[in-house]
Amino acid sequence: MVCPGYPVRTHQTMRSGVAFLGLLLACGCLPAAPQAPRVDFAVLQRQNVLAQIARMVEQPLARFDVAPDCASPDLQSAKMVARSNAEMTIGRQGEDAVLHAGALALRVADVARAHGCRDEAQEMYEFILAAGGDPALAPLRERARLGIADLQVAGTAAR
Repeated sequence: MVCPGYPVRTHQTMRSGVAFLGLLLACGCLPAAPQAPRVDFAVLQRQNVLAQIARMVEQPLARFDVAPDCASPDLQSAKMVARSNAEMTIGRQGEDAVLHAGALALRVADVARAHGCRDEAQEMYEFILAAGGDPALAPLRERARLGIADLQVAGTAAR
């Protein structure tokens, strides 16, 4: 269909216009269409796994906190999950996962120490100290040393 007063465009004229627009886009003269932020599903999956492991430690610890008993299955469960997670993570995963695993193990140790469960706390603190040379664990090793020192002070005060 031809409109009166407008020239008839040929295919070559239209191709030239499209090529010109492409050139303008390529040189950055025209704004690019906004793009949605990229979602890194691997990162999301990793965060979900870390959160699930934390729940597997924190839920039994919360039950232990309500009714503390050093032989409690809840304390033993929290210890087992935290230690297994740390063993599988330290030296094999990224720094975020290593810190997370070490912090969970120390959380179990701190709660056990707070309730007078010296052996369980000592075991977890020593585990972090012996957990290889992963540099990500340096701040956690210091926290473990302080926890052991607190146990020793509490042990001499109890005598």
